[in-house]
Amino acid sequence: MEDRAHRIIQFALNSKENMNNASSLVENVSCKHINLTSSFHFTRGRCYTFQSLNQSELFSPVGGFFFYLSHDQAKQGGGYSDSSSPGYQLYLHGPNEVLTYSNSEGSSFIEYLDLDSSEEMYVKFEIQQFKMHPSSDEDCVPDEHYSKSQCEDYCIGQAIVSNTNCTVPWLRLPPNMSFPECDDFLSVRNSIQYYINRSMRRTYLEQCNCRKACDFTVYKSYIINRKSVESLLEPNCVIYIYCTNLIFRMTEVLGYDSNQLLSDIGGSLGFLLGLSVISLICIIEQIFKIMFRIFFKRKVKKELEAQEIGSTKNEDTKERVENMDIIKNNIISDKKIDNEQEHIYSNLKNLVVDYNDFQKNSYCEHSPNENQNQKYVK
Repeated sequence: MEDRAHRIIQFALNSKENMNNASSLVENVSCKHINLTSSFHFTRGRCYTFQSLNQSELFSPVGGFFFYLSHDQAKQGGGYSDSSSPGYQLYLHGPNEVLTYSNSEGSSFIEYLDLDSSEEMYVKFEIQQFKMHPSSDEDCVPDEHYSKSQCEDYCIGQAIVSNTNCTVPWLRLPPNMSFPECDDFLSVRNSIQYYINRSMRRTYLEQCNCRKACDFTVYKSYIINRKSVESLLEPNCVIYIYCTNLIFRMTEVLGYDSNQLLSDIGGSLGFLLGLSVISLICIIEQIFKIMFRIFFKRKVKKELEAQEIGSTKNEDTKERVENMDIIKNNIISDKKIDNEQEHIYSNLKNLVVDYNDFQKNSYCEHSPNENQNQKYVK
């Protein structure tokens, strides 16, 4: 059984040599505008991927792909699309997707073609692009270079090599991981069992949690014509693949975001209240007027209160000054009276004159009429 493992390794090495020969053949026929890669699969063997490096401007068989594929077995019978008949199987997929064991049966790569030997086929395909928006309901990766199939392939490969400590040609590993080739029967058998066991694959995928991509492309093919090749070309086959000039693109956007919310609020206010930009400005202006009016009213009130307090203080000060003047005058008059009382006249004549003047003034202030005053003066 070790020889079987040895044959697996030799088959992988021979496939790599065939791949190098195919690449050199492509260069010899001046098809440098095509990127050619290969991969080995458990059920399909070695597959080659052709990717155009240039963009064609012709939507016809002349502007598409033309493949002349050689075969060593002639087709038996006259029917088409028989999976048991010799031929080739072609998958149409995006540049980020890879062919895995789970989708090799058509679960993910729905668009595939069965090209029988000794057959000529014309196929056109249309491109359908879908772009989803990540949300709580639709959890997806917005990276345009992300591939769910590649994530699942890496996930399963890492889980298997962690159990077997070796790898086989059909396991894909990330570029930063490297394991030796399995060289014994038990390791190869365990790798195969882990790889084809559906329950274990499901467990591996649940642990990895590979989300779907937000951007994905579907290639929908239409067989225009298929017929048998000329007898000289048998058992080889020919296929023409070209794209239509129509591209279907569906983009998912947010139906209700913050900008839409603001616009809806403004529209509702404008519809229900009849508000416009000018009326809104007028309302804001009135609000500022009311605010300024209240502000200045308070300011004027404070100034008036300050003035009243100042005038009250001035009146009190003036009253105090008047009272001080009255007191001062009283003091002066008292002093004058005291001085007059203390005055010693040199003769009685002056004393009589002063006394009469004093009585005259006193009775003029307190008498009810002038006659009485005159009487007393006499």
